[in-house]
Amino acid sequence: VRHPALLSTLLNAAAERGNWQRAEQLWEQLVGQHGADANLICYSARAKAQMMQGRLPAAAEIFDEMASKGLKHNTKTVHDHLQVLLLMCHSSPSSAMRHKVEEILIVGERLVKAEVSKQSAHEWKQMVEMAHRILADVESVQMRDVLIEWKARTKSVMKDWPDYAGGTCYISTAPG
Repeated sequence: VRHPALLSTLLNAAAERGNWQRAEQLWEQLVGQHGADANLICYSARAKAQMMQGRLPAAAEIFDEMASKGLKHNTKTVHDHLQVLLLMCHSSPSSAMRHKVEEILIVGERLVKAEVSKQSAHEWKQMVEMAHRILADVESVQMRDVLIEWKARTKSVMKDWPDYAGGTCYISTAPG
């Protein structure tokens, strides 16, 4: 399998079934062992499989790996990456995590200016506002308020987590 469209389809299927282990197995076999070509959409699907199961540090690492391969965000991946970082920063607002949020906001602003989808632009605006709230006073924000991106809000395991307060380091103790 060298075609990225097939790889991304397989990864998305694993994500939709809530099977992050299968996504990682596919990645290791097809990319690691057989040298399949992984494009931006493949990395996004792999990160989605992790994010949907609340494995936010793993999803963030995938986005970092994507960047290390020279792949640049598009509007979809920047939304997904910001959603992951917002939740991680809400859980544990370290200076390093705050800096990552600020960096992705800059990347996203450039991309969203060219965005024609009103829904995408609206969602980005909500995430930017939430980022400012988290950066200003994380304790005033509850976890469910941070679930903005559609998949995170409606389909991920996080929708069923307790409504954690900001700064309580719940990512390391959350189920999943």
